[in-house]
Amino acid sequence: MDKMQEYFEMLDKLYEGHSTQEENQALDALSGKEGAQVFDAYSRSHWEAEHIPLADEQRQRMHNDIMSRVSALEDFKRHDSRRTMLTLWSVAAAVCLLLVAALVGYKVAQNNIMEQTFVVVADKGEQSSVVLPDGSRVRLNSESQLTYTSSFNSKERTLTLSGEAYFEVARNEKIPFIVRTNEVEITALGTKFNVRAYDDESNIVATLVEGKIKTATEEQALIISPNTNSTFDRNNRTLKMTPVENAEHAVPWLRNEVVFKGETLAQVALLLERMYDVEIEFDNEQITSYKYHGLVRNNDLHNILSLIVESSPVTYRLQGNNIVFSKQN
Repeated sequence: MDKMQEYFEMLDKLYEGHSTQEENQALDALSGKEGAQVFDAYSRSHWEAEHIPLADEQRQRMHNDIMSRVSALEDFKRHDSRRTMLTLWSVAAAVCLLLVAALVGYKVAQNNIMEQTFVVVADKGEQSSVVLPDGSRVRLNSESQLTYTSSFNSKERTLTLSGEAYFEVARNEKIPFIVRTNEVEITALGTKFNVRAYDDESNIVATLVEGKIKTATEEQALIISPNTNSTFDRNNRTLKMTPVENAEHAVPWLRNEVVFKGETLAQVALLLERMYDVEIEFDNEQITSYKYHGLVRNNDLHNILSLIVESSPVTYRLQGNNIVFSKQN
């Protein structure tokens, strides 16, 4: 048996707690370059026993850590010769094996851990914000959900959106930023844009504020520039590009504003239910087709209800969490 193997067996026995006094003395006599060589070989052998290669950088960090502890213990031993010679190498060996076990455990976990899924939700009547692992910022409108996995920003930057969200994307040309809805995929490198993709609406709209994005379906793709939006019509399966005067104004919910551009009262009712978590009923189905135009700068519920009443022959009753619209006599 060569000398190195003898040291390995001594260290194994020391760590297991049944080394002899002679073996402890032999280990205690190790110092300097010889001690470093024994440590390097011993730590490498334990790592390779786990069938995982130890990188030189990781091994060096372990070596430096152990040897700093050994040096401190040697100073301590010189000042107190009554301390047992077991102390120095028992601590060094224990720390060594703990570090090896920790690094092995980390590597094994990295290889075997199941990918985690993260979900950010804005319930009815609420908004929420999140900073993603790549530094991108997302603000969710009411009744919206954003989903991404633990591989985000390592292998890919892909999100799934249901509802409406505004994105400020951190630039990374190597990993495109992709937002998936149930029928449209939006790709960006570094930009600001809004996506509206509620399941109960007929259109999926992406509005670009800054930068450049690509919107794509299975059949079509468009690259759009600032102050432009792309609209996918779910009914006729078409994707088209439309200019807007000011893209920031085209995303009024970010400023707590509400804009109506010919929406029917039935469509307005869906918006109110989403924004304020209320239930809406109609006493008369005829009024559901009334259309509305206007801007409400403070999107307080009563301000919106006032706009509806002032611009059409409609009245309402507010009963707790319920709103009942009726036709004025």
